[in-house]
Amino acid sequence: KAVEFDGISGFVKFNADGDRLASYYIMNAQTESGGLGEVIAAMFDSATDAITFKSGEQLFWMDGNPGNVVPDVMTACKSGYYKDSNLLCQQCSEGLVTNADSTGCEACPFGKVPVEDESGARTCEFYPIQVGVYGPVTSVSTAYLATAVAFDLDFRKNFDTTISDRFGPPIVTVPNLNTNLRIKLQIGTSDSNPDVGVGTNLEFFQGQGGRDQIVGLVGGYHSAISMPVASLATQYKVT
Repeated sequence: KAVEFDGISGFVKFNADGDRLASYYIMNAQTESGGLGEVIAAMFDSATDAITFKSGEQLFWMDGNPGNVVPDVMTACKSGYYKDSNLLCQQCSEGLVTNADSTGCEACPFGKVPVEDESGARTCEFYPIQVGVYGPVTSVSTAYLATAVAFDLDFRKNFDTTISDRFGPPIVTVPNLNTNLRIKLQIGTSDSNPDVGVGTNLEFFQGQGGRDQIVGLVGGYHSAISMPVASLATQYKVT
């Protein structure tokens, strides 16, 4: 596998499986003599990863333009990826995002964190403050849930135009609000049961059960629940 030498047919090298790394013609569909035909435009050497163009030939790319360099439009990388020296898209290291010209990666500016979506694209977003809200949603009244959701929406109208454009301006306008502020509300139930209430808040405090770890907590209806929850909040340094 480590043997390399110049043979009769050219340079000989093998991959990790013991197979020879061969050279391949790069065929390109081009118009010739009024018709469409295949032209040998270049040679790819898998031993050196080099592409050598045939004298006087060039490739016609899928965007319709000729040339011997891959067009930028065909190698555009999604956010969180950059172009390497071969113009191939590579993912940025964890915690980094694409820089301005997509040739490398960089950290997010102060106050923002990298957020990755389902496709793997990664962008810088303002760091959200995670706040938990709990109450007897499933035992006393679902009005607690409606109130929490209404509060969340109305507050976010102060800085999220996608919400205010759809539902109108905020009922309560917050003066001098930091435009970089982002609050993510997580709602849970106590079911008027100490075990359920403490369990819900433990998930809040530890970031378990599909929840994000919170830094602030709002709620408390029964002292039998709110007292042990307050003790736990002290231990986890949640306000």
